[in-house]
Amino acid sequence: MNELLKEALTSIVVIPIAVVLLRYIFGRSIMFKISLPIVILMIFIAFISSNAASSEELASSADELSEQAKQLKELISFFKSQSLSKEIE
Repeated sequence: MNELLKEALTSIVVIPIAVVLLRYIFGRSIMFKISLPIVILMIFIAFISSNAASSEELASSADELSEQAKQLKELISFFKSQSLSKEIE
């Protein structure tokens, strides 16, 4: 399953669980109203930071593949020039 989708589904499932747990712990007190937005914010920060790490990994992989493509292109051009020089002779 796509990592982004997995993280999104996890966040969607965790938020109702957090609401139930906070309601159980704090009841209808003011602490519930204060802690709920904080917990939801923490869940979304974890989701965003996970996506940022995935984006960094993708960018690193893209750079590496680009470098390998350049090396392969140079190698192919070397063999093309070798085959052209043999055809000329």
